Amino acid sequence: MKKLFTLSLVTLISSSVAFLFLPYISASLSMASFADYSFLYSLSAVLSGVYIFGTTASYSLAAAEKNEIYASDAVQLFYSVNVFLTVLAFLATLIAIIGFNISWALLALPVLISGRSIFQVTSHYFRVNKNTFKFAYYQIITLTSSFLVPLLCSELMAGFSGIDFIAVMASILLVAACVGCGVLYNAGLLKFTLINPLKITFFRFGLFAALHSLAAALITIMDRFILIGFIEKEVFAIYALAATLASALSLFFTIINQNISPDFYSKMKVTNDKMKVFYQYFLAYLAILVVAFALYQGLISYIVAVFFPKEYAGAVEFSRTLSFASLIQGIYFFASSLLMYFNLSEKLFKITLLLGGVSIVFGITAYKFWGINGVIYNCILIWLLYALSAYFVGYKELKRVINLENVCS
Repeated sequence: MKKLFTLSLVTLISSSVAFLFLPYISASLSMASFADYSFLYSLSAVLSGVYIFGTTASYSLAAAEKNEIYASDAVQLFYSVNVFLTVLAFLATLIAIIGFNISWALLALPVLISGRSIFQVTSHYFRVNKNTFKFAYYQIITLTSSFLVPLLCSELMAGFSGIDFIAVMASILLVAACVGCGVLYNAGLLKFTLINPLKITFFRFGLFAALHSLAAALITIMDRFILIGFIEKEVFAIYALAATLASALSLFFTIINQNISPDFYSKMKVTNDKMKVFYQYFLAYLAILVVAFALYQGLISYIVAVFFPKEYAGAVEFSRTLSFASLIQGIYFFASSLLMYFNLSEKLFKITLLLGGVSIVFGITAYKFWGINGVIYNCILIWLLYALSAYFVGYKELKRVINLENVCS
């Protein structure tokens, strides 16, 4: 438990780097450039989950069972899929640059997405194996450098844009990805050869986990996809800041969930009372969420007033409302871990796909009737439906497994 707390604390501190640098980024970039940066950064954050291909969950399950073959298969599958998706992303980005006359610096976006995914998988390897020192070193150095170096470049180079910021950040994540691949190779989990993903045990699990991540990504940033097509960049910059600040809550909830999941899986594997373990972890997790949400509501107006340019004052109202969606999203995360434990990534994808489609229709309609606030209310509604659906399926499966175990015993 001590190591679990330490890992959670280190992850929280290192991940907070993005938000600590946010005031400097908003001050160094114009509002239009900040809007570009925020949108592309959010896009890379959510799409990296697709590249991960369910590896964090599959590796945790393999580690809980102490199955080295499955652990190696999970990482090897991740590597092969990552290479394939990166090539596709490069081609798609190249077509977009030529077709829409966008800066060539945008070619760095696929590198950023791929680099982030490798960084996250390597961090998870350290986390599961409770290698606290290496985990802390890798996290803090990488995340600090990925923001500090682009900021220095923005001060030294005139006309530094949001896309340029993303390009420099991508170079830092590329270095971290190379280090990560070396770590996984030395651990005997990775071979630098492409394999046929269909032959890997976790392929179906990973495929639906990736499709779920893609659909969830659309839900997560659907508000920005909708608004960037309707509002001016300066207004979008204010909303993007509000969404980024609210995502600090989501990030915190993700960190807590990622760090308790391996321990939760291990306890579920050996316990004779799965329902008790579920409620113990869920209630402890929920208590942390509620406290964090209350602190956020109390501090957000002070944070914006003190640390950000006055042009962004309007972000407070948006961020307060968006934080309700973040809270519900955090509650959903634990249900997602439960579904992953039971290998129900296919059902999770179906839920996500359905609600993703609903989110698009509802979001555009809500904007036409209620403007930006309508899009925010749509986010809250979709995440509420998402969480309820996931808990319904997960709890039903938990009861089924318990009943089956009782019959067998």
